[in-house]
Amino acid sequence: MGKGRDVSEEKKKIICALIQTGNYSVRKIARMQGVSHPVVVRLAQQLKNNQEVGSSNKRRSGRKRITSARDDRKITAIVRDNRRKSVRELRKDIQTAGIRISQRTLERRLAESGFKSVRPTKKPLLTKKMKVARLEFAREYSNFTLEDWKRVYFSDEATFHCLTGTGKNVRRRKTEKLHSSCIEKRAQTKNRKASFVVHRKHR
Repeated sequence: MGKGRDVSEEKKKIICALIQTGNYSVRKIARMQGVSHPVVVRLAQQLKNNQEVGSSNKRRSGRKRITSARDDRKITAIVRDNRRKSVRELRKDIQTAGIRISQRTLERRLAESGFKSVRPTKKPLLTKKMKVARLEFAREYSNFTLEDWKRVYFSDEATFHCLTGTGKNVRRRKTEKLHSSCIEKRAQTKNRKASFVVHRKHR
């Protein structure tokens, strides 16, 4: 008689219909449909528990997951601390941490966690003083209307020098685009000649 994995979906539906009629015993249904007794018993139990028919086979399919939930959390932490490293370099760090994993499996775990290798976002290299000044400026003029801004222009003179990029991608999730570790910071020269200046035009 056929084993559970040999029973087609169509035959399972027929067996379930026969079970639900209540007119046939498990053994008779098994003989009528040419399947083993345990197959009918399992389907009857699934119907009784309102489970999806055949779901037990689906749970058994596939290779057992190599890494545990704890391992996956450790892998995520290592990636966050080493965003610019290649998969090969990350694998060495992960194995040093006591997690045995192949490069192919690591690539799958990175994909599952949403990490992608992308070019870093380019942003100015701001000192703490510059950040405070920009925040104060934003607060000072936060109530300006569109008409107010139409009567304003900015005067600012400075030379710029961009730092050479690292040429390496960063590994990040979609929501981490502006995370400090995912940004390529670019600096201006120290001899900046003017800061934010706002001039009102004559009406």
